[in-house]
Formats: sequence, C-alpha cells, structure tokens
Amino acid sequence: MNEPISQTEPSWPFPRWWAAFVIALVAVTWKLWFAWSATAYPTVALFGPETSVPSFVGIAASVVLVGSLIGIVVSPRKLRSLWWLVLTALVISFVTDQHRLQPWAYQTAIYAIVFATLERRFAYRFLVLIASSVYIYSALGKIDYQFLHTVGQDFLGVLATPLGGFPDDWELAARAKIAILFPVTELLLGFALLFPFTCRIAAVGVMGMHIALLVILGPWGLNHSTGVLAWNLCLLVQAYLLFFQHPNISLSSPAAEPDKGLLWLNATLTACVMLAPLLERSSYWDHWLSWSLYSPHTSRLELAVHESAIGQLGPEIQPHVEPDTDGDRWHRLALDRWSLTDRGVPLYPQARYQLGLAVKMASRDGLSDDIRGRLRSVSNRWTGKRTEQPLLGLKELRDQANSYWLWWR
Repeated sequence: MNEPISQTEPSWPFPRWWAAFVIALVAVTWKLWFAWSATAYPTVALFGPETSVPSFVGIAASVVLVGSLIGIVVSPRKLRSLWWLVLTALVISFVTDQHRLQPWAYQTAIYAIVFATLERRFAYRFLVLIASSVYIYSALGKIDYQFLHTVGQDFLGVLATPLGGFPDDWELAARAKIAILFPVTELLLGFALLFPFTCRIAAVGVMGMHIALLVILGPWGLNHSTGVLAWNLCLLVQAYLLFFQHPNISLSSPAAEPDKGLLWLNATLTACVMLAPLLERSSYWDHWLSWSLYSPHTSRLELAVHESAIGQLGPEIQPHVEPDTDGDRWHRLALDRWSLTDRGVPLYPQARYQLGLAVKMASRDGLSDDIRGRLRSVSNRWTGKRTEQPLLGLKELRDQANSYWLWWR
C-alpha cells in the first residue's frame, strides 16, 4: 500500500498548507471549539436536542484536532495516522455539536480522507473535482430570487459605494439583473477549473473573486465574522496552489499504483460529495454541506418569547431580545446575533438545528406556553416564497424537532 501523499512527496506543500490554515480557522472560531460550558449557548448534538453529550467530549476532540494538525505542519512522518486523527476528531465534533459543521470543517474532513489514503498524483485528481464543486454549487445556490433581491443587492451596494451608489431611478428589478452576474461568473469559473486548458485562467479569476469577497465582506464592507474572512483567504491560496500551480504537478510521474480499494473509496467519496448537494432544496442534505454560501434561501426558524417570560431568559440572550414592534407583546429572539456573540460564527442555517437550539434554550430557562416559533421552508428559487408552519409552545417546538431522524426529515 502506498504511503500518503504528504509522506512520499513532502515537497508538495498543499496538505501541510491546508493543515496550517485549519489551525488558524479553529483559532479565530475558538468559542465554537473550546466552550467549556454549554449552559450559555446550548450545544445541539447531531442526534437531536434530547441527546446529552458531556462538554468534555467535544473539548477533547478539539484538542486532538489541533494537536494532529500541528503534527502535520511540523513533522514529516506518520502523516497518514495524523490525517486519520483529524478526521476522527472532526466526526466526533460534528456528532456532539451540529454547529461545528462549518463548511471549511466539512471540507477538511473530506480532504483528510484523500490526504490519508493517496499519494499526490492520484489525490490531485479527486481534490480538483471536490474543490471545483464548491464553486459550482455555491453559484447554483445564488441563482435564486432571494439572493438576487437581498444579499446580492448588499454585495452590489458595497461595490457601488466608491462610485456614489446606484442612480435613484434604478429599480430593484434592474439591480437584480446586475446581481446575477455574481453567480454566473462563479459558475463559469467553477466549470473552467475542471479542465486543464482553462484551469490556470480560471484560477486567476477565482483568486480575483475571493479578493473581491474579502473587500465586500470585510470590516470596510458588510463586516462579516473573522471565520468567514479567514476561509475566503484560505480558498484564495488554495486556488493558487491547487489550480494555478497544477502544471508543476507531474501527473505522469512514476509512482506505484495505489490499492484499488483506496481508489474506489475516494471515487465513492467524491461522487457522494458532488451529488449530495442535489438534495439540498428538498431538505435531505444540509445547506452548508451543499455549499449554499451567502444565499438566504435556506430553511429557518423565527422564534419569539412573550414579554411576561423575558425575565426568565438567561443573561446571555437578553441583549438579543428585540422590541415589540406590533404591540402583540411578543418579542423576537435574534438567534443569529446570539450565535455571532457567543460562538463567534454565523448561526447554522438549518431549521433542524435552530429548532434544537430553541428547545434546549426553552427547556433550560423554564419556558412553556410563553414561547412560539414560525418554521419557514426553503424559499422557491424563482419567486422567493416560502411555506410557513406556526409552532405554539415548547411542546410543539419539541415535537417538531423530534420529527427529524438524525438530520433528515
């Protein structure tokens, strides 16, 4: 059996570089990985809100994750075992807390299998397919009414600000036609990355796209979280090392054929990664795991608490109780702001997770009939409309949360 790519060909910097960036990503999102207490912001296990996992299990997995990544960066030996440890630590992290299913963490779990099983000549072929699919599905998720009329407009607004903004007589429909250039460009670049004769040109385009995103999403623009910016920087460097430098990787260099079982393993893994996002719109595969990035079409829960019960809420969520704007004495809970404040990352964009979070919070704070939710489906790609389901009280929230099997409806 062949040694892993990093051990047989240590001159290829990509696996070690990827490990270094993941260390940086864990560091800037440390509240997500090293929260010693789950009492402030509850953890929601992958098996549902009724599952209780001691917090030290997730902490131990995070320690193993960081230790293994450091070992990959600094040591030229035993890299196969270290990548398997990375994968194991990530799987445990995902199972104990769904919120840790960050897109970059999921991507790292996939890469870990490839790094651990194949030398670079064969690994490169699978990595190209996986990395290209991120852009293809990300673009398809943005060819959507919601993106074109909301987030796409925010992107355009940042870019148009130095030019004085949009003319006053430009209607939203006209600006939406311009916003579609974002996903169309990304889609074309994603497909171009797949072919050797367009790969390097597309890599330059992808690097330019990530530079533009850093400007749009940075503190001088929409001021997104540090983790979002760090992952964009990570993907920018990936575009250079994996796609722009690809002629420097000799795909015909002599190397022993890998075990056919390992090739089948990676082929199956790659096929699953590339096909599973097709199930995203039907809610059988998660939005982030389908590379639905910056696209607001995702399923969600709108949560509110009656004013008589606000005093029962924990002190960490009280700042995220919004004013009663319609006089019905119900106050919206801004779960998205709570996540950014207490976890340092965006709220996991999945109704299943948000239901679990609401149930754990309400159970902890003794809420019952004084909490309510509105479950909103994935929006229609062409009209932006959603179906809605009211949920009154903790019992209905819990019953809805328990209707999921693992993470599928």
